[in-house]
Amino acid sequence: SMLALLIAVLLRAPDETVAQVDDRPITASQLRAFVNETRATGDTTDVNGLVEVLVNEELLANAGYAAHLEKAGPVVAAAESTRRKLAAERFLEKDLYGTIKIADAQVRTLFHETGDSVRLKVIVVSSAPEANAIIARLARGAKFEAEALHSLDPAAAKKGGDLGEMTRGQLEGPLRDLAFSAPVGKVVGPVPLPLGFGVALVTSRYLADEGQLPSRRAQIEGFAIAQSRVGVRRHYLQQMRTRYRVALDEEFLKSTGSRNLATPEEANHLLAQVGSQSL
Repeated sequence: SMLALLIAVLLRAPDETVAQVDDRPITASQLRAFVNETRATGDTTDVNGLVEVLVNEELLANAGYAAHLEKAGPVVAAAESTRRKLAAERFLEKDLYGTIKIADAQVRTLFHETGDSVRLKVIVVSSAPEANAIIARLARGAKFEAEALHSLDPAAAKKGGDLGEMTRGQLEGPLRDLAFSAPVGKVVGPVPLPLGFGVALVTSRYLADEGQLPSRRAQIEGFAIAQSRVGVRRHYLQQMRTRYRVALDEEFLKSTGSRNLATPEEANHLLAQVGSQSL
């Protein structure tokens, strides 16, 4: 429709007014932010409908302003909470997340972390001599499944030592290195493991074709950026906690259990100290 076309044009100019409620304009930048917010929640209301929502909110807000309800305690507290969240989100996007760069080598590594897979059997024992004894028995014709019955890994023992198919990213340490370097079908070990030492047998292995990397690059980069954001945020907060000497009353927090309501004394209890700010 012509109205939809007009709104689409106005959205490109953030200071343009798309609606007027009394003397309060609703700008294209407000509408764009609202569109993004609703789309993020899966709302499929069209842009025209969202303009109507904003107009209705403005009409109801005007009624609230006329009654001076914007000064009410709950409204002030909610506004302050929203202000803090928006300031934090803006800082993260502008000053922290903007520094994240995903290198080609990182994309390739993640491609193989999820694309490479292996199926192997492992017997876990408490010492290297025990592992060597198993290897010797297997060489003389013993069955891997029978030897696996005594594995220290009870879950694998029930399956003859079979760990099932696992991706490169699901494996760690020496077992990971062995899984993608040992000859397929050959018993190897002893392998140092967290529970002791392992005897391993790689039964099959698949290495992802890097020719498929271009088609998966966008997905992998998106995952890498999301993971990097988590790490960057955690690292920054750890630094800030040290800098501002954050202190939590953990004993008090534990004492409240899962209760939703607080006594008057608990409601006024000091929960944390962030620099000079008390919570």
